[in-house]
Amino acid sequence: MPMDVRGQWGLAQSNGGTIIFTGITQDPDSGAFHGQAKVGTDTPTSFSGIATDDEISFKVRSGIYLGTFNFQGHLSGMTVDGQNGNSQATWFASKIFTPM
Repeated sequence: MPMDVRGQWGLAQSNGGTIIFTGITQDPDSGAFHGQAKVGTDTPTSFSGIATDDEISFKVRSGIYLGTFNFQGHLSGMTVDGQNGNSQATWFASKIFTPM
């Protein structure tokens, strides 16, 4: 059963960047999700990804995000700029997640 990433939540990056996710809907079987992402003060943009019971992956603009859920539901990971592989950061989510 995938972790439930629906609704609104945010993440903070080690390079100072922030993202707020809103309106996330998720398929309970596949874990696929989509919604809106607001990077810093930019205009929100559509994004999509997939979550399992222990991992998540999604793309926001050119950023590729990979993360893991720990046993307590905390989510953290790393991101890399898909256009410039030298630009990387770690990140953590502001929400504690539970299974769907």
